[in-house]
Amino acid sequence: MHRTQTTLFRIALLTATVAIAHFATAPLEAVPFVGLGDKVLHVGAFLVLASMLDFSFPSTAFGAGKVAALLAYGIAIEIVQHYLPFRSFSLLDWLADAAGIALYVAAATPILKRIPWLQRRWEPQAFQ
Repeated sequence: MHRTQTTLFRIALLTATVAIAHFATAPLEAVPFVGLGDKVLHVGAFLVLASMLDFSFPSTAFGAGKVAALLAYGIAIEIVQHYLPFRSFSLLDWLADAAGIALYVAAATPILKRIPWLQRRWEPQAFQ
């Protein structure tokens, strides 16, 4: 991948991380799409975060380090929610986060590998 692409993915990752943190700490009335279901939002958010993290650091495979970082972010959100009067801690939410990560590995990655301008991410010398 070209440095410009990597930089754009890093900006997208930062933006997504900040937006998710904002919505995770806001009252539920202020969260868009909450009607879709809380667990669906968790799966979707962590599917997006997993892809952004993977493309932000293409020289590192999507492995234990990236998964651990995402799961740590997810549990940190749950811990913060425990202390908010309008939110609560939920291990099921954290499991939904893990499901979003697993969905990236199992389903999204094979699909993304077929998109021509993204294919270079998986080449041995992906970062230039």
